[in-house]
Amino acid sequence: MAKKKEIQNLVQQHKPSMVCIQETKMEDIDRRICGLLWESDDFDFSSKPSEGKSGGVLTIWDIRAFSATSIQMYDSILWLEGEYGEDKKRVIIVNIYAPCDTRRKRELWRCLYDRIKEKNGERICVAGDFNAIRYEEERTGANVNSRREDMEDFNEFILSSDLVDMPLHGRKFTWSRSGGTIMSRLDRFLISEEWSSTWPTSTQWALDKGLSDHCPILLGGSSQSWGPKLFRMLNCWKYLDGYNDFIREQWLNMKFDGWGMYVLKEKLKLIKGKLKDWHKQHTQNLEGKIKSAKEELNFLEVKGESSTLSTMEIARKREVFSNLYKLMNLNCSIQCQRARIKWLREGDANSSYFHGCIN
Repeated sequence: MAKKKEIQNLVQQHKPSMVCIQETKMEDIDRRICGLLWESDDFDFSSKPSEGKSGGVLTIWDIRAFSATSIQMYDSILWLEGEYGEDKKRVIIVNIYAPCDTRRKRELWRCLYDRIKEKNGERICVAGDFNAIRYEEERTGANVNSRREDMEDFNEFILSSDLVDMPLHGRKFTWSRSGGTIMSRLDRFLISEEWSSTWPTSTQWALDKGLSDHCPILLGGSSQSWGPKLFRMLNCWKYLDGYNDFIREQWLNMKFDGWGMYVLKEKLKLIKGKLKDWHKQHTQNLEGKIKSAKEELNFLEVKGESSTLSTMEIARKREVFSNLYKLMNLNCSIQCQRARIKWLREGDANSSYFHGCIN
């Protein structure tokens, strides 16, 4: 399961042609909200409302790459059929959010099996949060025996449906309990033999985990560089610890003689230079700080996959997570302000940039 912030990062870094999200509330999803997650206006989407507090799914796709011809919804399933690529290859994309209850999961596997068998010979990709593991090695920190029945049902579904479970690269697990040591591989892509034959180099990757308890997973894709960021006077400074005290101290320490407007002009000119230095220490290179925090967090996550973290390491993991949360909120505020400034200057001619950065 990938939350919105992780999907935003995934879109920016890899520019996929389709994104599947499993979320807890989908009732209010509309094109405006999907536009905040996508990088351009060339998209379409379909969402399935949640059932109670879970089960909602959302699929967004690039209309230049994929054209949907049929959209169907079942319990915990969003089923899309359409044509992909320049040669219009027929494909089926299935986005699922499996329930935790064993009985309901069996019903889901049975429904999926029946639908897949009806489409025998088609290129099929089933993606999402399956809420099940295949082997004992796909979970750590919890009693696997309690899930053995789930494992058997899940493996039987994959084998009987003739689906291929590709190796996962980048990470061993895709979900972890926040601040804990329980980790599992719950998210994956399952593809048909026809899909594998058409695209034999298909590879699935578990990307770095951010604030969500799930890692985003990617089928194919490539990295993108967005280049250097411009410096601006930022509204978010006032929310940083020490900002108000810094401004008050600097303002009171500036001494100028002359009439009022001259003193005000000189103080503003001088404090601008002070703020530039303060910016370098506190808010510059936010992306580098976020990357560093993510690397440390993921280092501890990966370490916890093979050994038990010490009390000090668990405390450090929580501290890094809290710091990452603050840094990402700060970066979100900065990107929002930049988008508004650029839109005011360039108007609708810059709609793609505005939609890409409004988050």
